[in-house]
Amino acid sequence: MLVAGLSALSGVQAQEKKIKREELLPPSRKPVAEQSAGATIRGFSTEVEQGKRLYEVELTVNGHTKDISMDEQGSVVEVEEKSPWVH
Repeated sequence: MLVAGLSALSGVQAQEKKIKREELLPPSRKPVAEQSAGATIRGFSTEVEQGKRLYEVELTVNGHTKDISMDEQGSVVEVEEKSPWVH
């Protein structure tokens, strides 16, 4: 029973797709410009989570990674930062 539950959960995970900056919707472009000031952009991706399309920009800021997720209206919904000292 536990195995069936785990396999059902794994099917729910979102599939991330790499995209180009030009593929961002216009409302997402302003937050990307604001959030990436002084950072190195490593890439862009999109995925559907809980029925909603999200756009993500992957950054390097002062030696650590920072991922910003936005909805289709350009609202920032999540910011993930990872310190270079934490493994």
